[in-house]
Amino acid sequence: MQSSYWGYWLVVMGVAIVGLMISVQGITTNTTQDSYAIREITDASMLEAVDYAYYRDYNEIKIDKEKFMEVFLRMTAEVMGVNDTYEVNFYAIYEAPPKVSVEIRSNSGTNFIQVGEYDTTTRIDAIIQIHAENYNRESNSESNDNSENNTAGGTGSTEDDPGPAGGSGDIGNTGGESEAEVACKSGITSTSLNGMRGVAMISKPLYTTSERTETSLNVTPGVKFDILGENGRYWAIDYEGECGWVDSDYMAINLKDYIPSIAYAITNASSSMYKTYNGTSEVNIPNLTGQRLYSSEFNDFVPATYSFAQKLRIAQANAQANGDSLKIYDAYRPLAVTQYASNQLSSLRASNSQVRYYTNYSIGANTGTEYYWHESWFLAQRLSYHNTACAVDITLVGKESQMPTAMHQLSTEAIKYYASNVAHTTANYSGGMLNSAAARQLSSYMMNGTGLTDLASEWWHYQDNACHSRIGSGASFWSNV
Repeated sequence: MQSSYWGYWLVVMGVAIVGLMISVQGITTNTTQDSYAIREITDASMLEAVDYAYYRDYNEIKIDKEKFMEVFLRMTAEVMGVNDTYEVNFYAIYEAPPKVSVEIRSNSGTNFIQVGEYDTTTRIDAIIQIHAENYNRESNSESNDNSENNTAGGTGSTEDDPGPAGGSGDIGNTGGESEAEVACKSGITSTSLNGMRGVAMISKPLYTTSERTETSLNVTPGVKFDILGENGRYWAIDYEGECGWVDSDYMAINLKDYIPSIAYAITNASSSMYKTYNGTSEVNIPNLTGQRLYSSEFNDFVPATYSFAQKLRIAQANAQANGDSLKIYDAYRPLAVTQYASNQLSSLRASNSQVRYYTNYSIGANTGTEYYWHESWFLAQRLSYHNTACAVDITLVGKESQMPTAMHQLSTEAIKYYASNVAHTTANYSGGMLNSAAARQLSSYMMNGTGLTDLASEWWHYQDNACHSRIGSGASFWSNV
């Protein structure tokens, strides 16, 4: 009898041990599978998030943080089972040089783990490291042009826009240059920008050679210079008769030189178009409408920070691929002009109750909601993206009359999204956007593959957040105010 009890307990213990081994094996197997899967997802997401336009321009690898997260979550959802429970945590994500740390906590599905709890944690640290020597874009110009011309949204030349003016000829010693000038120009690896004009947005060192070991002086915001060539993100320039090197991330280029196929109508340099609206018709803003706010130099020289200008070139290629072309009404705007315009609009609103109207929107659940507006929706009272040459007010050639409002009508009729605190999605478009196919086309050209962002309050405004953050403060030059 006693031996039969021992036999019974041995059988029970054997079953328990086998069950435990199966559970442990399940956890181990799931952990291993998750580790391999997550590592592959991380690698694939980083590669898909590489900013190839940045690499093409600077010969450096950089990823887009938001795109990496979006791709990672999408791919993870596709790999995980429908009934799987898991939690994704992003830790350090560095865009340049690319490095990410991702953690996934999951439930292995064993019986003793409750729903909503996690028994498996997989953490992946990954980097992209590519060693590449600086390439000479001149020696590869034919192959680069052919590949870029056939790439939608690329930065290469098009039939209508043959690309930046300036040749790729020899700009070395022409017979009368000093040794210092020859040494300075010897570091040039590309002359695609040769002959174009630029200006510093903030004071930066002027280096004597491309090695950037010694400086001669600092470039001053507002002092124009000629670009001689490039090496990576650095420009060789002729600054007041002296050859030197500057960091192009802090320089602006003349858009008229860089993207000549865009149409330019810088009305603030001649007669400002700023107006507001009283619910029935446009209203002039005293001391602002029809006034010249900028120096007339803006008619010939339209500065945009170079990294931003490169994104605008992609947007123009997008438009041209569909038979359209961009038209810029405002780019760089001195801080003094922004403040002056804001004050004039504020004064009008204080004295004229008709322009303090509201609009009843009829969009989904927001039907009948009243939204009052404030001048800061349209004219920043502090630092604006225009003040750092990282924003444009833009439309489409020949389609101005099809937009929600006239350019620079500062009213709720011009807003792109029905409220300032909603996501910038097509589902939240204002009535003006929904009724304007041209404005939606413009948005597509400006946002598709460019890295640009928009505003809730103006259908015409597009900006470069990274550019603005890098510049940091606005430079005020060529202002009449």
